[in-house]
Amino acid sequence: MNESTVNFFEQFTVEQWIIYGGLALFTLFLIGFEVVGYWGIFSKTGEKGWKALIPFYNLYTFVKVSEQKGILFLLLLLPGVNIVFSLICLKKLAARFGKGFGFAIGLFLLPGIFALILGFGKAECLNPKEPEEEEPYYYYYKPKF
Repeated sequence: MNESTVNFFEQFTVEQWIIYGGLALFTLFLIGFEVVGYWGIFSKTGEKGWKALIPFYNLYTFVKVSEQKGILFLLLLLPGVNIVFSLICLKKLAARFGKGFGFAIGLFLLPGIFALILGFGKAECLNPKEPEEEEPYYYYYKPKF
């Protein structure tokens, strides 16, 4: 083994590991706030809340909840375009709850906090989707006896 080869774990000090680990935990904490907030938002708009947990499907649901065509969620994957399109979607989402453009900016800059306010606060969706009646599971699968 070459002496110039450094083990990955040896190149950082203990203090750096603590700082980076703390930042990673803090980031996961903020993402958790956002997911919980969007669970509440989706529930208030008539969608199922669990859709906030699934990557990419939550973007699709977010675009549909903000009254856009679902396929436009692909614009959120394009660098540069995603900022403009997300502001448009957030403005429509805030308007759907009776909030203004300032609240949409808050959703953009501090999504975890403002999503919790919309999802679990007193804000009501002005035009919620009617919940669909679920068919019993045996319509999809009939057991053979």
